[in-house]
Amino acid sequence: DFLGQKPAIVAREMIKATQGSQLSATKSRIAAFAKVFNDKPEAVRKTLVAAARVRVLGKRHRCPACDTEGVVTGRAIWETSPTYGDDGLLTTVETHAADVFACGACGLKLASLEEVVAAGIEPTFRLTSTWDPRDDHVRTDDGPDYDNM
Repeated sequence: DFLGQKPAIVAREMIKATQGSQLSATKSRIAAFAKVFNDKPEAVRKTLVAAARVRVLGKRHRCPACDTEGVVTGRAIWETSPTYGDDGLLTTVETHAADVFACGACGLKLASLEEVVAAGIEPTFRLTSTWDPRDDHVRTDDGPDYDNM
């Protein structure tokens, strides 16, 4: 009742994740991905790690299988009210439930909050968005008759 429906659903999912058989199955999958990745030649591993560095909307996190930087994404469950900074920009902070983890280097993908929790990854993360509200009102093409007085 205090936090709302979305955070309550996520809390129930996190409790379920720590009590289920998902823990051992996820740890086994991670170990299998780690073995396959570590069995590759060093040059191939370096190429995969370099290729995995892409810009993605989400939170960066170390892969539990290969220790390369992967990305955690998920659904927004809470958002702060926008606040104005001294620079005139609006800022909001969203709290997300970590529903998916993906590693571009070894290919590990955890596709549920239960698997993310079982892998030892933090189940929630925050993303900060900043924008200039004046951008919403700037006209890019006012036409040939604009300001013709």
